[in-house]
Amino acid sequence: MPVLATQYYGKGQVLFLAADEVWRWRFNTGDKLYARFWGQVVYTLGLPHLLGHGQRVQLALDRAEAIVGRPGYIYARLFDAEYKPYVAERVPATLESIDAGQGETRSKPLMLEPVPGRPGEYRALLPHDSAGRFELRLTQPEPGNFAFRVQLPPAMSWSQTPWLMAPARACPSNRRCFLPRRGLVRAPGRTCAKEGTVHRRQEVLLWNPLAFVLFVGW
Repeated sequence: MPVLATQYYGKGQVLFLAADEVWRWRFNTGDKLYARFWGQVVYTLGLPHLLGHGQRVQLALDRAEAIVGRPGYIYARLFDAEYKPYVAERVPATLESIDAGQGETRSKPLMLEPVPGRPGEYRALLPHDSAGRFELRLTQPEPGNFAFRVQLPPAMSWSQTPWLMAPARACPSNRRCFLPRRGLVRAPGRTCAKEGTVHRRQEVLLWNPLAFVLFVGW
């Protein structure tokens, strides 16, 4: 049986908690866990209002984090002037890259398709092919926007990449210069090649049924 469940009903999100004794978390810890739990609940349910979303436009990603190379959907719940599910064949939108550099595409059109069996809900698949800040903008049924950030995978963080940690060396003038991350791919010939080792951490589960049998037998 579920202990906690959420779903959208009407214009907002509803949370159901099947336990009525969370107040017991205060035993020996005070409000450390109790206040943290309810604080996160209020923050999550009230986040659309804090971000200034319209009353008839609700936008959210399908995952808590957007990672480069992992496509994901963005969902929209739309209402008409009478706060009934907004019905349309498709909903046009614009995806804007906040961190786009000079010469790069800053915005591109996007179409949200209806979700089968869910009136008023639409979605679009985002490629997440580059890191940075993005913003999705809608104009119907009323103006609305949703800002999010696409992050690099943990194994490919810039801080663990040795050739980005070292200062750039200008060639052939032997003069030091600064190149932004996005500018590295657009500046061939300005930097010298440098080799480095990338360390990747991977957790391996050693405890398995075979290990348990060998341990007991030994």
